[in-house]
Amino acid sequence: MPNQALLLLATEFYRHGCERRFDEYMQWNAKTISAVGEVPGFDRVELVMSYLRGAMINTDDACKTHDDPQLYYQFSYALIHLMGHSDKRSPSKQQFAAWLSRQPRLEDEPEGFSRVVNG
Repeated sequence: MPNQALLLLATEFYRHGCERRFDEYMQWNAKTISAVGEVPGFDRVELVMSYLRGAMINTDDACKTHDDPQLYYQFSYALIHLMGHSDKRSPSKQQFAAWLSRQPRLEDEPEGFSRVVNG
């Protein structure tokens, strides 16, 4: 998802670094979808990546916080369906809330602080 206009302005070092990370990201997505189980009929990698890109933009535009269990619940539901596994259940909002509470805080992040994606 690199911004091509920005990449053209970047030095060769940063451009190659971005391209390398993007390639790793593409491989990780394909590997993850394969591990979940590919369902024939559509290019699931393309569907999921397009959804994720749109979801990241919408999340940023809406100034969503990173620790909102509803956000993860909704992503999970959408990804399960896009990957062709609508017969599988998504983790509950309570499970996402518990998982988020176990994630490490950033260094010097005050207790009760809620990071906003774009704000």
